[in-house]
Amino acid sequence: MCSSDLLSHRAADLDKIARINQGVAVEELGLTEETLLELLKREGACVHTLNLSKSAVMDIGSLLDYLPNIESLSLGFTIVNDSNLTAMAHHKNAKQIKDLSFLLILLESLIEITESMPQLESLSLHNQPICYYFHATEAGVITIVKNLKNLKNLRFNYAQIRTQEAQRIAEGLPNLTTLDLAHNSIDDQGAIAIRSEEH
Repeated sequence: MCSSDLLSHRAADLDKIARINQGVAVEELGLTEETLLELLKREGACVHTLNLSKSAVMDIGSLLDYLPNIESLSLGFTIVNDSNLTAMAHHKNAKQIKDLSFLLILLESLIEITESMPQLESLSLHNQPICYYFHATEAGVITIVKNLKNLKNLRFNYAQIRTQEAQRIAEGLPNLTTLDLAHNSIDDQGAIAIRSEEH
């Protein structure tokens, strides 16, 4: 390949990286797991934001191998198995992720992630099955409050969170600046109590 072809190829790579860093989902860029991995092998050090929403990416650990500067990871609408989430949580490059977003995650995986990634400042959880039973709701809230003391933004929607869990979150996370509990089971009295806990 001649030097002009190499420069053209690198320019195309950097254009994709720029769009990835703007939060454009890799699926929208037409990248498969294989082509994304190849791109990250070449330019992964330039990536700080990765949106895997709706993608068919199965091996997050392999992607993280090439993401030494990753700060924001979105897995919305991406089905990820528990062993993959465990590998992600313990990956050395996951230690600088500050913003994490999920659509579905099991309670056990949530506990693993919060224990392994206490540096998180922003966590978005949507349609979480962890809240279908009282003990799971309590455990999910307790693990977030216990392990994520640096959390500034929490979005926990459609999770059947009740007033008492919402109050525990508001009381137990002193650094929260944004708390989004839309579409949960919080009554007016609970909302007023939560509001009074805001700093």
